Parts: sequence; structure tokens; C-alpha cells
Amino acid sequence: MSDRYLLFLAIILLGYSIFGKTFAKIGFPPLYIGELALLAGLYSIAKSNAIQNITKLKVNYVFIAFFLVGISCTLPYITRYKVDALRDAAVWGYGLFAIILFCKIYERPSTLEYYIELYSKFVFIFLIITPVVWLIVQLFYGGVSKLPSAGQKQLFYMKTPDVMVHLSGITAFFVTGFARFNKFYAVLLVLNIMLCAYSTRAGMLTFMTSFGVLIIFNRDNIIVKRMVKIIILSLFLFWASGISIKTERREISFTQLKNNLVSAFTTSSDESLDGTKLWRLLWWNEILNYTFFGEHFWQGKGFGINLANDDGFQVLEDDDSLRSPHNGHMTFLAREGVPGFMIWIALQLAWAGSVIASYRSSKRNGHRLWSNFFLFQLAYWSAFVVNASFDVYLEGPVGGIWFWTVFGVGLGAVYIYKFRVSNNNILNLKC
Repeated sequence: MSDRYLLFLAIILLGYSIFGKTFAKIGFPPLYIGELALLAGLYSIAKSNAIQNITKLKVNYVFIAFFLVGISCTLPYITRYKVDALRDAAVWGYGLFAIILFCKIYERPSTLEYYIELYSKFVFIFLIITPVVWLIVQLFYGGVSKLPSAGQKQLFYMKTPDVMVHLSGITAFFVTGFARFNKFYAVLLVLNIMLCAYSTRAGMLTFMTSFGVLIIFNRDNIIVKRMVKIIILSLFLFWASGISIKTERREISFTQLKNNLVSAFTTSSDESLDGTKLWRLLWWNEILNYTFFGEHFWQGKGFGINLANDDGFQVLEDDDSLRSPHNGHMTFLAREGVPGFMIWIALQLAWAGSVIASYRSSKRNGHRLWSNFFLFQLAYWSAFVVNASFDVYLEGPVGGIWFWTVFGVGLGAVYIYKFRVSNNNILNLKC
């Protein structure tokens, strides 16, 4: 089965995962490639019957409320902030990708098989290319030629926390059996994890949370046990070797890896880690004060205002390019107030609850491929949610479109399993 739009979206998602913000800037402002993909997706489902049945899933009632709140906190600010209001509203507007994926799966359930097929190709390409990109970034940081339309200083733009999100999803893909975890893939996966983990506290927590989900729901899985052994052995060799390599930002060493982990929960010996943590905590505390305990309780500050400037936490003063706190959940709280924030949290809990319920139902009924698929989606989703808690991630296309794609696939899979699958009618998902 093939679908030209899904293939187009898959290529875009691959571009985001490898080239990051540089790829996101391809297009004609203010319509970049992500917005063009959104318009193309909406056009492709314009006559879909799926939208008429979207409320059969209870979680979609929360989704509708989520959109209504987003609209109400955006429209009043468009005349004042113009394009900035629409740009900031992307954090909820990209949710339309979830609707697009839901409709695609509703109309053609075999889309799930195509999704797995495309993702298996993504796994191979991503694991091969990421170390190469990492090396280029380290050797030529700020010195690589740029795309004319990119507006970035370098062609390759790697954010290691974002990479760790996808490494979490890829790990879940192996654990759930949708790709064969042979020695070749094991070496590539561990190499990618070790290259990124030393430089990112958020990435480490992201991977640990996602892997923890796999352990909780599938603790007897042989691949889980094998990966635990491989990671422990790799950490031991990393410590025993005493490797210490200076890079542009931080050194590659076991000590740095330890400091990243320690600083996530308490103070560490690395002042740079503690400094960024304090900056985040102070900003988040400010948002809590003017929402839960202040004048912006009901509606927040809306979409369009530069929160970093207005809250007094701007660190990119040359161009004021920082607009939102390094926490997607706090972005919803600051811009939509407490009611909007609660609906956002309710939406995530409702999605996770529906996927977990489908996982348990499929496992109880002996539908192994279905239960594995739901677990893969759950672990991937958890990685996005955790990383979004420490960075401006869901607010842009690089993380936002990826997140809502996984979200929409999960919704579609829950619907198909709940309403179209019986003991004698199981989708032939490929492993």
C-alpha cells in the first residue's frame, strides 16, 4: 500500500530529524515546508468521512475542547501581533496533523502497515546518518555552508535531546519486534546513544523514561534484558577507559555523563548545568505565580506576545528569538491560563489512557502484534512529552509535527482496534 501524502510527510519528518531547524526553514515565509505539508494534508482529507466519526473516541471530545481553547486564545491577538500570533499558535495548530493521520487510518487501516514500513526505513537511515552529522557538527560547527533559504549558520543543526527522542522511539521499535535487533543495529544504537547522552541531561531523562515504559509493560522481553546488559557493559567500558574528549560545548567523558544525571535531580559539580536549571526554575515559577495565583488565571497571556521578553527571561537579546519557556507544558499554562493548561494535560492523559487500555485489551485477547504496536506508540509518546518538559520543542515544526503525527497514529490505531477488529479480523501488521 502506498500513499503519496504519507510518503511526502515521511520525507519531511526525516529531514526534521537530521537537519533540524535548517530543514524547517525551507519554503517561502511565512509558509515553510511544514505549513505546506499541513495544507496538503487538510486538502487530502477534505472529503473524508472520518471526521464525521471522530467523536466515537471519547478522547476526541477533549481534543475538540483543546482546539477551541487554542482558537479563543489566538484570534483576539492576531490584529495586534499578526504573524507572531499564528507562529506561536503552531503549538496547538500542529494538532491538525493528528486529525489528518486519524482520517488516513480510518479510511484505510492498512495505513498502519505502511507507517511501520516507512518507520523501519527511517530507523536504518537515522542510525547511519546521525553519527556522521554529529561528527560534522563537532568539526565544522558554524563553518558549514548554509542553504540559501535556511537562514541558519550551518547546514547541519543537531540538538542532541531531539535525537534522543528518536533513539527512544527506535529502541521501542526494536523491543516490540518490528525490526530485527541484530549485532549491526545494536552497535549503531549504542553508538548513537553514547554520542548524545554525554551532552544532554534532558535527553538522558527522555531515554530513561521511554525505556522505563518498555520495562514496566514488557519486563520479560528478551530484547529489553539484552539492551540493559549492553548499556551496563558500555557504561562500564566508558568508565574504565577514562575517555575524555573536549568538544565545542562539553567534554565526552563518564564524569560528564554522571554530572548530567546528577544535575537533573540535585546540584552537581558542573556550574553550567546548575545555571541553566536555575534559569528554567525561576521562569517556571514566574509563570505559576501569574497564572495559578495571578491575573492571568483564566486566559493566560495569549498567543503572539514574546513570553521571554514579557516575563523578563530573554537570553537571546540580539534578535529576541527566544519566545517561549523551555517547557511546552508551561507554554500552554502561560498562554492559555489554567483552564487551557488543564485541558492540555487531560488530552495527554486521555490519549495515554486509551492507548494503555488498547494495549491491555489486545494483550489479553492474544493479539500480539497489536499490543506491541500500542506499546511502541506509548513509549515514543512518553519520549516526546519528557523532552518537551525541558526545551522549546513542541512549539516548532521539528518537534511539533513529529509529536502530533505519533499522536494521530495512536488515535487511529485505537479506533481501528476498538471498532473494526475482532478475534477473526486482525490486521496483518508486518514485523
